[in-house]
Amino acid sequence: MTSHLPLIVVGSGPAGLTAALYAARARLNPLVVRGPLPGGLVTTTEQIDNFPGFPDGISGFDLAMQMEKQAEKHGTRYLNAYVTQADLSVRPYRLSTDDGQTFTCDALIIATGSTPRMLGVPGELEFQNAGVEHCATCDGPLYAGQTVVVVGGGNTALTDALQLSRYAETVLLIHRSGTFRAEQVLQEHVKATPNIHILYHTRILEILGADQVEGIVIEHLSTGRKERLETSGVFVCIGSLPNTQLFAGQLDLTSSGHIATDPRKRTSKPDIYAVGDVTDSPYRQAIISAAEGAQAALEIIHTLKLHKETTP
Repeated sequence: MTSHLPLIVVGSGPAGLTAALYAARARLNPLVVRGPLPGGLVTTTEQIDNFPGFPDGISGFDLAMQMEKQAEKHGTRYLNAYVTQADLSVRPYRLSTDDGQTFTCDALIIATGSTPRMLGVPGELEFQNAGVEHCATCDGPLYAGQTVVVVGGGNTALTDALQLSRYAETVLLIHRSGTFRAEQVLQEHVKATPNIHILYHTRILEILGADQVEGIVIEHLSTGRKERLETSGVFVCIGSLPNTQLFAGQLDLTSSGHIATDPRKRTSKPDIYAVGDVTDSPYRQAIISAAEGAQAALEIIHTLKLHKETTP
């Protein structure tokens, strides 16, 4: 049996939940397909201090649960499943989920997020959010006065190293190559910052600790020499993979694999919107994802209203 709905939101992070809230208040009765990580990647963040309205901060998990509860209060429904197939070739759009259900919809908001790239070394998974981090903006202040490590050579890595240098006593910037991919102005700023120390031709072999990260083992690639370094935090900044597998070949993607959108968050198909980290936004922040979710919902509310008014 196939159920038809005005709006389906795929993904349940800040972008998807905010979109659902706005749509529910407009009586669109949206369905949120939660996906494999209910609440989204934000739920793995131990403490968020820069989301407005929480002067004492809030955990990512609690923020997601409060957003979910608020959207539900206004009529949002949730499905504990993930989408396994999407047919966007004809209207209405058709989605199938892993629990055997099939849905069609007039409008679709894609908020499937992204997955951080991993180093693939021992200790990385064990110390996620216990010293292994992916966001200097979110977690940098937790490491004030300490030694931290940043891994990577692109704009994100160098930007995070600069941000962390404001809090940490020492920032060790580890890069496998002898040259950075980042913009030249960022390289100049990093090299001019006295508490940032660059380790070229170096890679991490292992992350060490008990309950929290306490150190790393590195290899100097030019000599093969191994060395242990003490650190409280390892910021892995080697990019992320947008969760767009379902939509490849059906929606236009950017060269980086993100869903391409216009400034109004519209994709290449009518009444399909993409928001949050699945798009090529330069800022990976919960507040920005939430704003994009609201924007997409408002667009859909307006568009569906126009469709209704012009349909005989």
